[in-house]
Amino acid sequence: EPSGTAGQPILSAIQGEGLSLTFVAVVRYFGGILLGTGGLVRAYGGTARLCLRAAEKMVRVPMSEVKIEVPMEFIGVLYQSTRSCSRIREDFTN
Repeated sequence: EPSGTAGQPILSAIQGEGLSLTFVAVVRYFGGILLGTGGLVRAYGGTARLCLRAAEKMVRVPMSEVKIEVPMEFIGVLYQSTRSCSRIREDFTN
């Protein structure tokens, strides 16, 4: 493909949809030079954009597992510190 007619339009479609960590594969079955560079840009970018708009989106929230051991007299401080965390698993084993 001529430079700038496939990868950049697809990347622009991904960015235009506000996505990251996204993979898009576009396969072109029509060969030749009849589309020209403008037609290729519209074909690749437009196809990617249509697919991205129709695709199911999933938000991935990075998480880490952390083990914290504190004496019982500090449990209140620990709860206060982790209050804003969305997912906390408590295990009160020795």
